[in-house]
Amino acid sequence: MTITETSSGALLTIALIPKDARPEGMSVALQSRLARAELLLLGQLELAPFAMAMPNLPVAWLDDTELTDRLVSQAHAEERIVALVRDPWSSWSDVHAACQRQGIRFELMWGATPPPPLTSKLPLSGRTILLTRPKQQSLQLSQQITDLGGTALCLPTIDIEPLEPAEKLRQLDDLKRNAYDYLVFTSANAVDRFFELLEAAELDSRTIGDCKVCCIGPATARSLAAHGLRADITATEHIAEGLLAELEKHPLEGKRLLFPRADSARALLPRQLEKRGATVELMVVYRTLTATGGSALELAKRLLDARGIDAVVFTSASTANKYAELIGPNAAKSAPPTVAAIGPITAQACRDHGIRVTLMPDTHTTEALVAELTRHYARARS
Repeated sequence: MTITETSSGALLTIALIPKDARPEGMSVALQSRLARAELLLLGQLELAPFAMAMPNLPVAWLDDTELTDRLVSQAHAEERIVALVRDPWSSWSDVHAACQRQGIRFELMWGATPPPPLTSKLPLSGRTILLTRPKQQSLQLSQQITDLGGTALCLPTIDIEPLEPAEKLRQLDDLKRNAYDYLVFTSANAVDRFFELLEAAELDSRTIGDCKVCCIGPATARSLAAHGLRADITATEHIAEGLLAELEKHPLEGKRLLFPRADSARALLPRQLEKRGATVELMVVYRTLTATGGSALELAKRLLDARGIDAVVFTSASTANKYAELIGPNAAKSAPPTVAAIGPITAQACRDHGIRVTLMPDTHTTEALVAELTRHYARARS
């Protein structure tokens, strides 16, 4: 088989994917073609992880008996197509002859490089792990899994929609006047949205003044640090109950707290703080919506049904709830053999949908979750 010279004018790109190649090994040339493509054709289900790297691109599934006709007909429609096929590919001669016969501009390229030999010795080598938080928030977790030899697939189950709090101007003015004793954050999303509101009001972190800043865990603390703010109080156990335990070490009677949060956040923390004599003002700064899914959802469903995913990771109750909503009635039955939940609230949300949780770290962080996954698979190998 001869690899043709690539041409930016080609309507049809056929990308050969070597055995064991992973999405992170995708060539720059293929990424460029996919960015311009109008349709992605897949010859084998095992190549779905490559398609999930381009979640907004329409995908069609074909077997070898259909591939030649479909490739030619789509190219005639002046539609830019990328087809991913596993190397070696037996249908190449038929497609090559058909394209030449009908004058279709085409190219054949290597679409990815196999991983280095040492990758097979890494603890997550050969494992395909599905992530369920928004793609931008999955980058660090995805990189951790990739560095350990695994393949991370992203199926965003939630979208974050910013909201304008009804009492925003009054609350920000009170914050400027040092009227609050504590500022409470239980998610990095709340931190980011809160600072967007500050910026829109032409304010910055100096507005917080002497107010003590409280956060639920290290991820939220890192988000605060990115905005130039250090947390005064961080929960040892990274759930609402843990933050409550830390706050109870401080005088709460008569204190005033501002709590930026999601519209669907648990009521436990504000309710318990008020029982201890505090005045809690909620500042609803974002809404958690079910993601649309798109082609990534269809790909994930096919992989789940075919047992092509080894583990799914949930980092919040919202991701578990929305996953069940997106996958549908088959969510529990098609769940991978390993289900990882970041903490007890998330684990309970999984169980509420009949999804059995396999592992949960003692420390409720993504770093601890990846470490627990690594130990889990090490035990499976021994």
